[in-house]
Amino acid sequence: MALRSEARELLRIAAPVTAANLLERGAQMATIAMVGRLGPEVLGPVSLANSVNQVFGTSVCIGLSLAASTLTSQAHGANDPVALGLVLERAVPINLLFSLPAVVLLLCLGRLLLLLGMEADFAQRGGAFALTVLPVAMLAGTLRAMQVWLSAQGITRPALVLALVMLPLQAALL
Repeated sequence: MALRSEARELLRIAAPVTAANLLERGAQMATIAMVGRLGPEVLGPVSLANSVNQVFGTSVCIGLSLAASTLTSQAHGANDPVALGLVLERAVPINLLFSLPAVVLLLCLGRLLLLLGMEADFAQRGGAFALTVLPVAMLAGTLRAMQVWLSAQGITRPALVLALVMLPLQAALL
C-alpha cells in the first residue's frame, strides 16, 4: 500500500512539471514551424539565433538551476525556511548574471554573423530575431530558478498554469 501511495504522490508532483515542459517545447517548435513556413531564407537565420540562445543562455540557466534544486531540496528536507529563502534569493541574481553573456551575444549577433562572412540578409534576419528573444535570454534563468525552487517543495502547478497561459499568447504573437 505504501508503494501505491508513494507512486500517486510522485505522479501528483511530476505530471504538472512534465506537462509544463512539453508545453514549453511545443511553443518552441510552433515558433520554428511558423517561421519555416516563411521559407528557408528566414528559417536559417532564425534557427541559428534560436540555437545561440539555447546553447549560451537557456542551457547555462538550466544547469545553474539544477544546483539550486539540490540546495532547495536539502533546505526543504531539513525544514529550514531561512536556507530555503536564501537559495532563491541567490539563485535569481546568479542566473541573471550568467545570462549576460548570452544577452551580449544576441545583441551583437547580426554584426558577428557579418564578421564571420555570412550574407548581409542572413545576418540581418538572424540579428533581428535575436533581438526578439532577448527577454527570454534574460528571464529564463529567473523562471527556471523559481520553478525548481517550487518543485523541490512539491509545488508544481504554477509552472503548468503559466505554460498554459503563455502558449496561446505566443501563438497569438506569431
